[in-house]
Order: sequence, then structure tokens, then C-alpha cells
Amino acid sequence: MPEFKLVSDFQPTGDQPTAIEKLVEGLHQGHKHQTLLGATATGKSLDGQEPLFLLQKENDRWALRLVPIGEFVDEQVESGTTVKRINDTPIAPIAAEDSPYRVLSFNPASGKAELKPVTASIRHPAPATMYYIRTACGRQALMTGDHNLWVLRNGQMCLLPTTEVCQGDYIPLPLSIPGPQDELTSLDLLSILASTKIYVAANELIAKAVAGGSRQEFVRYLSPYYKAPESKISAILNNRPDSRIPIHIFTVLLEKTHRLNGQWDPSRARVVGRLDRCSLPASLSVTDELLRLIGYYIAEGNNQSQSGYFIWANRSPRMRLDFEATLASLDIPFTNRKNGDYQVSSMPLTLFLKHMAGSTAADKHLPPFWPQLSDCQLGLLLRAYFDGDGYVERSSAVCCTTASYQLASDLAYALQRFGIWGRIRRVWKKAGNSPHLGAWYWQVIISGQDDLRAFHQHIGFGLERKAQALASQLQHHAHSNVDIIPGCGFRFKSLREGLGLSNKALARATGLSRAAILFFEQGKRNPIRRTLEKILDALKQIADQRGHRDSDWWQEWYYLRGLLAVHWSMVQAVEPVTYAKPYVYDISVADNETFLAGFGGMFVHNTYVMAQVIERVQRPTLVLAHNKTLAAQLYSEFREFFPHNAVEYFVSYYDYYQPEAYVPQHDLYIEKDASINDEIDRLRLATTSSLFSRRDVVIVASVSCIYGIGDPEEYGKVVVSLHRGETRQRDKVLRHLVDIHYERNDLDLARGRFRVRGDTLEVFPAYSDLAYRIEFWGDEIVRITEIEPLTGEVLTEHPAIAIYPAKHFITPQEKLTLALRDIEIELEERLAELHSQGKL
Repeated sequence: MPEFKLVSDFQPTGDQPTAIEKLVEGLHQGHKHQTLLGATATGKSLDGQEPLFLLQKENDRWALRLVPIGEFVDEQVESGTTVKRINDTPIAPIAAEDSPYRVLSFNPASGKAELKPVTASIRHPAPATMYYIRTACGRQALMTGDHNLWVLRNGQMCLLPTTEVCQGDYIPLPLSIPGPQDELTSLDLLSILASTKIYVAANELIAKAVAGGSRQEFVRYLSPYYKAPESKISAILNNRPDSRIPIHIFTVLLEKTHRLNGQWDPSRARVVGRLDRCSLPASLSVTDELLRLIGYYIAEGNNQSQSGYFIWANRSPRMRLDFEATLASLDIPFTNRKNGDYQVSSMPLTLFLKHMAGSTAADKHLPPFWPQLSDCQLGLLLRAYFDGDGYVERSSAVCCTTASYQLASDLAYALQRFGIWGRIRRVWKKAGNSPHLGAWYWQVIISGQDDLRAFHQHIGFGLERKAQALASQLQHHAHSNVDIIPGCGFRFKSLREGLGLSNKALARATGLSRAAILFFEQGKRNPIRRTLEKILDALKQIADQRGHRDSDWWQEWYYLRGLLAVHWSMVQAVEPVTYAKPYVYDISVADNETFLAGFGGMFVHNTYVMAQVIERVQRPTLVLAHNKTLAAQLYSEFREFFPHNAVEYFVSYYDYYQPEAYVPQHDLYIEKDASINDEIDRLRLATTSSLFSRRDVVIVASVSCIYGIGDPEEYGKVVVSLHRGETRQRDKVLRHLVDIHYERNDLDLARGRFRVRGDTLEVFPAYSDLAYRIEFWGDEIVRITEIEPLTGEVLTEHPAIAIYPAKHFITPQEKLTLALRDIEIELEERLAELHSQGKL
């Protein structure tokens, strides 16, 4: 009898072992009522400040954001209408199909990074101890000890809790992150500067709105803020200097008057400070000049004044000309200080840059809208920044150094848009323009010829001397220790040996040296990405030429190919830290349960308990979920945990259902109407067939499973059982198939149908992806095979099969028909027997 076999590298931690032991003990003692309180996906809790890479649907478009996970979860938990609580843990669930959020998720089966919907936001009480995971390339995240990570250890992917991750393990990083197809065209300064003490000048628009509506309406909405609202309206209509409205009041006025009675046009309004000549349009166009200005400001700007100006310091003639041209395009004046620094005295621009990019070197960051920039726009912004702060090292690397932790993280994320793996390291630096003794800074490093070429292609330098320095570095040979695939040598050695190839033959096929192949296979060196691609391509070509069909060989080949779908960064340290914050934060992600988060960006994962209980108890199991979305998520997870057992999915098959109804007021009768999902119907039927044919079954179901699907005994009686070598009248078998709702169609073999060709019967069960071919010789069944229904290719030969009904419900009338059919068959067989004996 098959047994449940749990397949997972994860080991239960925390209070999970106790929970498993108690549940198993209770089941063995016959306890019928046990409760396990928990929440799905609760093992990947992070500190609230860890950045989360998020796609959010806004007005039928997906906007990308990099937001602190605590800010996102708090917003969901505090504003959600369906928030649930388990002890002290609030959970805000979201149906996967309706989720307006997506995250970049690591799929351990394929090795690929995929976009997956967020299905829940969770806030936990914080533990006393948290752990920093730090990688050699500078990524890091602060997480709980029972948090899980996919790591590559000795060439094998493992799912491990934080406390079991070791130095020398490798963590996956995405090769790239997605960006929008279209350019970002404008920014809404009213929302960006909503919390500032600044004004809006929109006299012409307000005058049109007042003329086309009710003046008293505007007076009423302004009265909570002004002692003489009539005077304010008069000032606006007469375009007097005191007509400006503070931005927070103007925002309320917009909302109350339905966008100024439809007259609102942000391109015709200005955001102003004390001087009109220093104003900005309420809808600020995202031009090349603006992006350059932001990049230059991040590199060299200082914004600490309370008087509405910022300082920009740079001595490059080319950058100074660009900076002046940008200010001129915005009609913003500036002055030159005696030391050569620029002073830009525009309150709106100063506040805009402060909110978008920070005020001092230590709190600089990329503007929050950077993920919404097109590749071309983002490249332009980064080029301006690297012109100011970037430099080229002789060791074939482009670098920049910043005092800002957040800016270093932002840059690492932004570079990944172009497939550039930016490394980060802490360096001690003494500033040349101040008397302090030195401080720790963050250095972002772009090295390796592939990454340098990507930087040159998509970003580059605008300054000629830096561009020439980069061009000279692009002539060097690629380093052999950049972007390696660790611990894979013994795996492609087994592939080589599986094809009967020698080291020399593989070296010849790949153009590598025999010594290099030996070093890789012995674990003395790790191949770089390009080298492993070359080896795998050569092995595949040879296998294809030889018609190599060994499934284990190909599974191993695809596993290695999957390792190429991400970067692998070595864990440098796992450090416990005392934690005093009240909460940690978590999201649940459909299917993969991983998402990109943390300083610089790394993938994180979740945990399980019930799979352990099922393996220990060895009983058929029904797992109930409160909705289809959660059921689908659990179904996917249990299939991964029990790949060799029958994991089935049983939910309502209605995509749409309108019950029969009568509306007496209108004498209206509404007929019952429904739309059935054929794939879900197949999975339901597969569930029933598995229950009748085996014991190692896990059924993940919604509450639809509590409704009757017929008597199991009656259902079992109508199963068509066929054995090789037995005598069966073919026509009776056909009639039996019709009785259990199979349809005959000799042209199109589809689910729930059968066809007959001479002495050959082909049946496509309603619950399967494969069909059966039953070959008769007279009334004897001589062969039973499983076939691919489209091509007819024979896959497997069976000694016996059972064909289950094409629908669940057996009505009383159908039961009577089947009973009469059984009597008819028995009479026919008895008459044939009497006839053969000469008694008739």
C-alpha cells in the first residue's frame, strides 16, 4: 500500500514540533475535536522598515513601488474590511484573482522569478530576538528566527529557517526586475507637497467654477478656514496678491466642489511660495531636464535651509552648464555664491526635491516614483547621479559612495532593472571638505564585464573623462569569480557519465580545457554563468542526438538549467540582535510564497505544519479552506510536499450561478442559470476516483464538499472494471459507459467521451488528462494501454483499469435504470447459456 512521503528540506522549528506531537497524539487516541490555531504564510516576518518591491494596480495600470513592508501591511490591516484575528495577529486576506498587488516571487521548482499576487497581509507581535542575514554582495534583511529562506547548499536547494542558514550557503537574487512599458509623463505636486506649508494659485480656474456654479457654495467650503471667506473669493476673482490658497485647503476645496465643478486643469494652476517667479506647475512634466536635475541633486545637493532654498556644489563645467539649463527650463532663478556653489531660492522646488530625494547626504534616496520610470528615463536619472558621484576604478569597476543606507539599497534595486548586479559594501571614509575624522559609508560597485557593458549600454556617463575611463575598462577579460553557479560540478558530472562521455569529450564539445572540467567536477572551482550554459547546451545537444530518454537524467539537466535563472549570493553572516519594536510584518503570496524584499533585494519564504501530521498519521486527509483562493494555495503547497501521493482539489465548479427565482412585484420568473468550469469539474471527478482507488489521498476542499455527491456504495457499483484476459461483450461495455454518462463520439476523443474503431475501444475519463485504449479479440480483452489522447501515442500498459462515472450524482431514476440494465444483462447471459446447452 502506498504511504504518505513528505518531500521537503525544511525542519519544524519554534513551537511547531510541540504542535505536531500534540495533534498526532490526539489523533492516535481517537480525539475527534482538535484545533490548530495558525495563519497561512506566517514564517517570513520582517522588520517594518525592510523595503518591499510591489506592483499596485491603479486605474487599470500597474504602478511599481518600493515601500517599507510595515507601511504596506499597516495600511492593509487598518483599512481592510475583512480583517481577521488569530490571537494577537491581524490578517487582511485578499482573493488572488482580485488582488491589486503583485510581488516578484522566486519559484524553486523552475528557479525563475515570477510576478505573483499578494493574498494576505499579516502583522505579528515581535519576538525579543531578530536576525540579520547578510550576503557577500551586500544584501541584508532583518527577520524572525523562524523565517524561511531558499538557499543553495552543496548544490542542492534547501528551505531552511533563519537560524539554520549558515555562512557559505547561497541565496537567490533576481537577474532583473520589471519596469513599465510607457514613460512617466507628469507628477501631481498637490499630492507630493500636500503636507507642506505652500500655496496654490488657480484664480482663473476658480473664477470659472464660481461663474458656472454657486458662489455661496465656495464661501461655505472656505468658511472653516477663513473669518471672511467672501473677501477671499473677491481676492481670487480680482486676482489680488492675497488670493493664494494653502495647499491643504485647496485640496479640500477640490474634493468638495467635485474638481471645481469640472473646471480643474492642473496644467493651468501653479504651486507657489512667497514669489510667483519661483513657482512650479501643479502638474509637473517629467522631462529629461527634470530627471537630470534630480540626479544631480542626489549626488551634490544639500537642502537643510528653512528659508526655502537648496545648495548645489560641483566644479565640472559640463555639469554646471546642464544644471543652469535645467533651472532655466523650469524658469527658476539661481545665484552663485562666492565659493562657486549654486543657491536656488525656490520654495516649491526646494520642498519638491526634499520630499523626492532627501535633504542631506545621510538621508538621500531615489525619488519614490523611480520604479514608474521607463528604462530610458531611469537610465537618464542614474546617469546624472553617476556623473556627480560615480567613478571608474582601475580594477574594472564602476563605483559610487554614499552616506545614505537607503540610497545604496535604492541603487541596487534600480540597477537590477537593467540586469546589473550591483554589489554593496561598507567602507570607512574621511570627507575631504570637512574636519571630521571619518565615518562609515556605503559603496555600490558594478564589476564584471557583463554588468559593465550593461551599465555602458543603458546608463553610461555624460562626462567625457568618465566615459573614456569606462570604455578602457570594457577591453579587459571577464573575471572568473563573478556571477558563479556554486556547487554544481558533481551534478553535471553525473550528466556527463550518464551519457558515457569522458572529461576529454566534454571539454572538446564545450571548447573548455579538460583541466577546467575536472576542477569543476571536483569542486575546486565553480563555473561562471556563461560556462555552465555552455556545458549544459553541449550535454543537451549530445543527448538529443543520441535520443537519450532517461527521465532522471533530464530532470537533473532541467534542475541545473533552473540554477541559471537567478544570481546566487553567498551568505556572509547570520547575526542575532535584540529587538524592541512591537511588530514584525509578513505577506502571503500565491503559489511560491516568496517575495523580493530587504536591503538591496533578496527572496524570502514561508512555513508548514499539517504536512508533518499527515505523514506521521498515514491517513487519508481532508483539508477544508474557507474560500477557493486559499484552497488553491494549499493545494499547490501540498502537491509540493507530497509529489508521490494523490493530492486532489475539490471546490465548487460554478464560475457563475443564478438560482431559480420569482419576483411577484413584476410577475417575473427567472430561470436557473449556471456556468461550469470544466477544469474544476475534472479535478472534482479525479478526487472521487482517487478515493475509490487508493488510500494515500489528501483532498484540499472548500465548503462545497459538505454537500452530498451520492451514496459511495451506489457510486462504486457503477464503476466499469476491465482486466486483461477476461471475457467481456464489447457492446455491453459500451452500454455501461453510456449509463455512467460517457458520450460516444467516433471522431473527437475528448474528456467524458469514448470511440470505437473495430475491436478497439478508446475511453477518455472525465477526470484524467490521458485516455485508455482497450483492445478486444472477439469478446476477450487482450491489451489495455494508457495513451496520449491527441496523438494516440502509447505511454503505459496496464493489467487492469477502473473507469469511474463522468459525473458525481446518481439520481433515483438512474439507479433504477442501472438496476434494470443489470437484470437485463443477467437474463441475456442466462438465455445464452441455456441456448448453448440446447435447452432452448
